[in-house]
Amino acid sequence: MRALSTRLGNALILCGATTFASGCYTYVPATFSTVPTGESVRVYLTQSGVDRLRQMGGEAMPELGSRPVLTGKLVRRDATDFSLQIPVGSRQSGFMRSELGQQITLPVSDLVQVEWRQVSGTRSALATAGVSVVLAAVVVTALKGARAPGGSAGSDPDNLRMPLLSIPPR
Repeated sequence: MRALSTRLGNALILCGATTFASGCYTYVPATFSTVPTGESVRVYLTQSGVDRLRQMGGEAMPELGSRPVLTGKLVRRDATDFSLQIPVGSRQSGFMRSELGQQITLPVSDLVQVEWRQVSGTRSALATAGVSVVLAAVVVTALKGARAPGGSAGSDPDNLRMPLLSIPPR
């Protein structure tokens, strides 16, 4: 029984770590000067900024449609301009997948708003709780099935079913 509780604890830790690593993120409005270099940002541009991007080859940036929004990694920033690394595609060789990006430089005057990508504690906690509840339900169901008397090869498979959704007939 102790080995089962250790396995259950390890499974819950793994589920929690996977949930946090999977990306329960949110974008938080920030002042441009406070965002550290290397962080993921969402940048809202003026119309002149969008026009400048299209002149620089904006057709290579799939997310630049009709919205003046760019998402990327802040590479460089100074008083007059900034550089973003924008994902434009991906390349896969076997199991290795690498993101292909384009670095663009725009003047700070083209910025309307900057949002900083941060981990959302609320979303992460809710996702972890949901995964934990599902995992606990599976473990409890498996334990109840293992302790049931008469576990012979001729047992009724309907006893192993667990109703998750029940729709009453009219």
